[in-house]
Amino acid sequence: MALRPWFAPGVLLACSACLEECAPGTVAENAGRLTIRNFGTLASIVTADSACGFESESVRASAEVVGEPGAEGLVRWTIEGCALSFREAAFVSTDCSGAETKVTGWAKVSGTRTVSGRLTGDPNRPVIPAGPDSVRVELVIEADGFRVAANGTSLNWVSGRISGVVLPRLAVGDSGACSVPTPIAAFEAVKYAGAKLHVIGDGHDFDVDVTDSSLSATVGPHPAGENRLTGSMTVWGDVESFAVPLDPEYETDQFRASFSCRDGLSDRVRFECEDGVGPSLAEGAARLTVRSFGQLSDWADKDERCGFSSPAALASAELEGEIGGFGLARFRIEGCALERSEPHVHTDCRGAETRVSGRVVVSGTKVLFGRLTGDPTTPVVPTSDTPAEVELTAAEIRDFEVSEGDTRLVITAGTLSGRVTPRVAKDAARHGACGFETPIARFDELRYGSGARVLVASPRGSFVATIDGSDLYAVNGELAGETNVLSGTLTLDGVTRRVPIDPAEGLDPEFDPTRFAASWQCGTVSLPVSHECAFVEPIAEGAAQLSVLTMAALAEALEGDARCGFASSRSVLTVSGEVGRRGATATWTVDACELVFEEPIVVSRDCLGRGTLIRGSIKLSGTKTLRGISTGDAARPIVPTSRDPVEISMSGDAHDLAVWEEAADPDVLTIHEGKVSGVVRPRLGLDRMTGACSIPTPVAEIWVRHEGSRVTIESERKRFDATLGSGDVHAVNGDRDGISNFVEGHLELDGDDFELSRRPLDPRYDATSFLSSFSCAPGFELPVTEDECDMYQTLAEGIARLLVKAAGAMASRVNGDEECGFEALRVKARPDRVEGDPGQIGLMEWTVNDCRISASSAEASADCLGRRSFLLGVMDVDARRLVRGLRERILFVVDSIVPVTRDAVDIELGAVGVAGLEVYDLDPNQQEPRRKLRIESGHLAARVRPILGERADELGIFDIPTPVAVIDGLRLTAAEVVLVSEGKTFKLRVDDAEVSAINGPSGGRGNEIRGRVRVDGVEVEISRTALDPEFDPAEFDLRYACTPNLRATLPH
Repeated sequence: MALRPWFAPGVLLACSACLEECAPGTVAENAGRLTIRNFGTLASIVTADSACGFESESVRASAEVVGEPGAEGLVRWTIEGCALSFREAAFVSTDCSGAETKVTGWAKVSGTRTVSGRLTGDPNRPVIPAGPDSVRVELVIEADGFRVAANGTSLNWVSGRISGVVLPRLAVGDSGACSVPTPIAAFEAVKYAGAKLHVIGDGHDFDVDVTDSSLSATVGPHPAGENRLTGSMTVWGDVESFAVPLDPEYETDQFRASFSCRDGLSDRVRFECEDGVGPSLAEGAARLTVRSFGQLSDWADKDERCGFSSPAALASAELEGEIGGFGLARFRIEGCALERSEPHVHTDCRGAETRVSGRVVVSGTKVLFGRLTGDPTTPVVPTSDTPAEVELTAAEIRDFEVSEGDTRLVITAGTLSGRVTPRVAKDAARHGACGFETPIARFDELRYGSGARVLVASPRGSFVATIDGSDLYAVNGELAGETNVLSGTLTLDGVTRRVPIDPAEGLDPEFDPTRFAASWQCGTVSLPVSHECAFVEPIAEGAAQLSVLTMAALAEALEGDARCGFASSRSVLTVSGEVGRRGATATWTVDACELVFEEPIVVSRDCLGRGTLIRGSIKLSGTKTLRGISTGDAARPIVPTSRDPVEISMSGDAHDLAVWEEAADPDVLTIHEGKVSGVVRPRLGLDRMTGACSIPTPVAEIWVRHEGSRVTIESERKRFDATLGSGDVHAVNGDRDGISNFVEGHLELDGDDFELSRRPLDPRYDATSFLSSFSCAPGFELPVTEDECDMYQTLAEGIARLLVKAAGAMASRVNGDEECGFEALRVKARPDRVEGDPGQIGLMEWTVNDCRISASSAEASADCLGRRSFLLGVMDVDARRLVRGLRERILFVVDSIVPVTRDAVDIELGAVGVAGLEVYDLDPNQQEPRRKLRIESGHLAARVRPILGERADELGIFDIPTPVAVIDGLRLTAAEVVLVSEGKTFKLRVDDAEVSAINGPSGGRGNEIRGRVRVDGVEVEISRTALDPEFDPAEFDLRYACTPNLRATLPH
């Protein structure tokens, strides 16, 4: 254990060589010197002892405090019977010069330690010493071999009782207050009672009995005298009095050096103590006042009962300026009683808590500068990072407390006024507006009224004080080139002081920019943090987003307008490209089409029931371009062959034109006047009913340009006026090939250029909901690839279906042809193969070769419902017919075998050369066929198995023709074809086609087709699908039910 004592050990003996008893005066002097050393050493030890001494927990807890916290008073600690034993382990201390003091033995100590000064109220540090002589230690000691040795001398209190007083001097510490104990001390009334001493030193070693003493001393350069020992001592029955130097070899500089290294001492040892509390208390009160005023202004600002956020304050706002433009709003509160019985806790980003409670009656004004919105709840949007100025007067304060960590300010009574200008940052939750509150603020004219009572608490203690006035200026954080500033005056306990003590320490002596930033940069603050608050970006972003909506709505309005728009007779249509071929373009042109919407009308409504409305007027000129296949159909001149075949280009002059989507609080763009132009490229959805990508969707790429547009943006009940001088906006609505929901571009806003980096077009965009908004049309499918819109699948299936019809018609025609077909006498009379005897089941086979059949419309066949089927053109036919059935002996071929099953006949068409062959149907009163296939040239082969009906007059014989047939091996090669569908013409090359089909019901199956078609070099697979997409079994039966001698239609 090592402790630096309050005293210096350099006390020497001065005895002669004679026996000690011969010089009782000298013995008394030297014993007195060593007694002072022993007493001072023991006082040092018991003061620092934490077991039973003055630093023990129980003693500290039972301290007697005389006086009120914050006022002058004293604290007294008492010890009783504190036993200090150094018998097993010596106590050793070393001073700054290296001199060692060693303590052994045992002593029991009782006494008091009293410190006078300003009471703090802090149990850990209840008093701040008032000056260098504020400490008094009174001790009563019962010794049992208590020995102190130093510098070759020692004094052993063998037994006895010793009492006395020591007053150690306190030197100035780093804080300027007297707080560091020194060995400079005064000793008073040091008395022995029946003590036995043992003295060693200077070659002497002797015992001495001391029955009484009364000693006083000063150690070091004490104001009461330097290095002095006075008093009396009774030794061996004689009373000896003396007044001598305490240390005969004392040197002031050497003495000072012995303790100059002690912790906490200022640069030099001095005792001219400053007010130990006043300056720092004033400084602390000033700093905490700034914090408290900030919390008070925040409380008043957010209070919804009577504060600046109350309905009354908002409703009575005084506005200067036009709504939508720049101006200010002034709010007033009067006599607003703010009260919190329980602390309100605010936690910063680092977890530090600030607690606010108490009662305050405030009046004041808040002025907000920026754009006036017209929204009573948010009447102003900031356009600078210091948009608000709050002036408050707290006319009545009662126990208003703000605490954070181990610091606290309680204004128990008084008044306080001042002005605060907070700094804000961009808030991600407010579309980039500067609405994020930061702790950065400037404070002006913070003034207490006379007689304010406060409690200031810090790690140094708690102090009650009276503040009679102040004038403080502060900056918390960094603002306008000032960082962590505090200046001004504060009158505390009647003394006006300038704060802070060290101006370089500012408002927060431990201010660290990084830690300060970390305390508030979380939540919805935009990162990286920005204080650029001109509010240009949100307005530009809103203008861009709503301009895109406006352009899309105008495209829909112009598209559907039958008076002068693209749907009107006034639009001029120009088609380029060969009819039936790809790569064609149709362009509709409108000029000066004035669209007037005096009342809001819905220009479109999506699948979720949400409408887009438009009001106002605009005179538009523009074009709509559609790319794809030229159809020759005036109503629909182009069939698209891609997902993005449409481009609508428009420009016009708007007048009070407003567009918005239906909502409780819609976002609206109104173009009061100005020129707007743009391009809309909508993506088309696939219509499964037609196979064409022809259903418009809101998925679109859009360009918009403003030229001198005077606009108003309304969003979340806020209005903003702006002028869009020029600029281009580019956007994608929805998802296009992995790029989705963005807007970007450049705008000149109110004369300033603004680059709009890519950002969401719709901040609330949800891909699933967006898709649902336009996917309700019957047969709609959103194509994923361009191939889904190239029309090859649809055209190939159309060709294949009509090829089946052509093969069936050709088989029927060659089967009934009497010139060179199977009904020709020369063919019937010469079968190629006959199997089976008459009366047996057998087969017969016939072939025809080079049979040219020229078909005309006069030879059309009609069904029972009046539908006529046409096969026109020239066919060079090679064919084979095979009939299975009952053999008969008759002369004619047709009677030579009787079909006795429905599938008794096969007709195989070889490589039939065709030229100008057309196949189609016409319903009654129909002038043009819905679908037609013309094969300009090519070769066709097929195997046709007609499913025959049973004779009504001869049951068991199946030779009545029906439309039911099984066709396979159908192949068309090297063909140039023209497909006509719904008035639209398509010219294609069929390189190769292989198809099989069932027309009608057969064997539990029916009305199906499958195969492949290579058209224009593109291979198309036809999975099993309906041969006739409009197939109706009942209608199908009706179409042949009237066939003569047919017993019944075929079973399904």
